[in-house]
Amino acid sequence: MRDRSSVILIGMDATEIELIDRLVAGGRMPTIAALRQRGRYGRLQTHPPVFLSLVWPTFYTSQPLGHHGWYFNKLWRAEHQRLEYVSPQWLPNRVFWEALHPSHRVAVLDLPFAPRPPVRLNGVYLNGWQCHDDFGAQEYPLGFRGALRRRHGRARLRPEVFGEQTAQTLLAQRREVLETNAQFAGICVDLLERERWDLFLAVFGATHRGTHYVWDLSQIDTEDLDETTRSTLRGARDECYASWDAALGRIVAAAPADARVLVFSLHGMSTNDGWFEYLPL
Repeated sequence: MRDRSSVILIGMDATEIELIDRLVAGGRMPTIAALRQRGRYGRLQTHPPVFLSLVWPTFYTSQPLGHHGWYFNKLWRAEHQRLEYVSPQWLPNRVFWEALHPSHRVAVLDLPFAPRPPVRLNGVYLNGWQCHDDFGAQEYPLGFRGALRRRHGRARLRPEVFGEQTAQTLLAQRREVLETNAQFAGICVDLLERERWDLFLAVFGATHRGTHYVWDLSQIDTEDLDETTRSTLRGARDECYASWDAALGRIVAAAPADARVLVFSLHGMSTNDGWFEYLPL
């Protein structure tokens, strides 16, 4: 007989709270609306606000920037005189789930900027499936990623393509986000239905990637687009958020009835005005 409830943590990478508020008010995010009515919600404050990447190491180490020092995924390593990807071997920090009792079953899925999994973990670990920010494909135990691929197909989110965008590339970004949100929800539901977890932590990263490109249409000339394409692209950002809300609804429905569910986003998103205010010269 278990004497503890499951804790379900579902993250949404880089979602803008003001946009969520508008979509909730407009009936586009019914899962979030229902969770707000049943529980509590509030706004997180990031400090300092400039280094947004720091919020994920702050989250999983429970330490502020001055303690963990992971302000980006690549840091200057003085002894080697070069930038290197952060590694626990040279910048050690303990993640909060390692403090749990060894009997606790843990699932950690696509946590941005997460370090490599420990040598031993009573559970499963996946990274690089649909993260926007990660250290590459990681898994625990060995073969876990392959098992997911056999059950759910290959990851829908493809490697990021930088540079000038077109209507077609933006449409492709929209499609990848919608498909990835649905696929990742299926993975989460699959694992929740297979066994009961003491800690289940999963972060949706595709909307971070996608809304970088479809936040607005300033990157393309919309005058020559047909009305269907123009309308689809104008609604793509809100559609990405709504698809995540639908994915979240599937996960909440699959969670144990007595589970404690926390849905969170550690930072938002807005139009990129460049770095001129920091580097005026």
